[in-house]
Amino acid sequence: MEALKVPSEDITIAVGPGIGQCCLEVDAPVRDFFVGQGRQNQWEASVRDGRPGHWWLDLKIMARMQAVETGVNERRVDILPYCTRCDAEYFYSYRREGLAAGRQANYIVLKEREEGE
Repeated sequence: MEALKVPSEDITIAVGPGIGQCCLEVDAPVRDFFVGQGRQNQWEASVRDGRPGHWWLDLKIMARMQAVETGVNERRVDILPYCTRCDAEYFYSYRREGLAAGRQANYIVLKEREEGE
């Protein structure tokens, strides 16, 4: 399959819903993975301290930073504020419900350019 070549200025990204920083506590192996991948700046911008050896990770901030680093305009990255673990009325969550949790789906839409765009 041939990769699509889309100019970064034509990309819009929507992130979420997903687990929020309020509910995603990670430990040193997770930190070491990101730092080992050369993502120290993303790590530092995306965490706040938790209990010793643990941090509260904001995956949404990290996703925004990764998109911007690849050339996507920051204004074209929309992040939904919902936490799937906290908002039980609206979302399934494996971290909240375990194996009994339902599933969610995501999709990508490619829009053809119209004349003059």
